[in-house]
Amino acid sequence: MLFAGKERERKNSIWYRWLWLWFFKWSVGYGLGIRFRILPAFWALCLLVAGYFVFWHIPETSKYSGWWAWGYSLNRLLPIVNLHPGFAEIKHFGLWPGAWFVFQTLCGWVLAALIAAGLAGVGKPGGRD
Repeated sequence: MLFAGKERERKNSIWYRWLWLWFFKWSVGYGLGIRFRILPAFWALCLLVAGYFVFWHIPETSKYSGWWAWGYSLNRLLPIVNLHPGFAEIKHFGLWPGAWFVFQTLCGWVLAALIAAGLAGVGKPGGRD
């Protein structure tokens, strides 16, 4: 019932409020139910796997193992944490791989903000949104 109420609120909102509620629906599911609480983990896993494949298919990184690909992808997804000093040395990418890892880092910041918002109660019933 709470989910249907949020959906009705989203459908009857002005465009920027509609966009905000749409984002909350597909990122944290308005904070309702376990099915929707795993959405950020799903998005993080998708970004991690995509970053692994991007790293693995760059010719300059062929000297690194598959574990380095996973580690580098996770390191970019966790922008505050530096998992290994060797990851900072890997900087010679082409245009699209470099753009992908910038995008992945930005997504890491967004995921961190979603976690902070979830802990603060934003988007939950009775919470601040």
